[in-house]
Amino acid sequence: MNAQLILEDKLINQAMRITGKNTPQEVVTFALKKLLFQKDSLSQAFGKYPWEGDLDAMRSDIKHVSS
Repeated sequence: MNAQLILEDKLINQAMRITGKNTPQEVVTFALKKLLFQKDSLSQAFGKYPWEGDLDAMRSDIKHVSS
């Protein structure tokens, strides 16, 4: 699929430096694959790790901000 994207120069240049990718297309492809992998990893982990805590206590600790 061909798509035309408008990307922020600063953002894409930083991503190319960090990832070592040479083109914006490589960066976008890398990012999409990473996103899909993380989504799959999270969905596979769902329900496998027990959580211990007091949700009511955590909720009461939230600082309320008035509008």
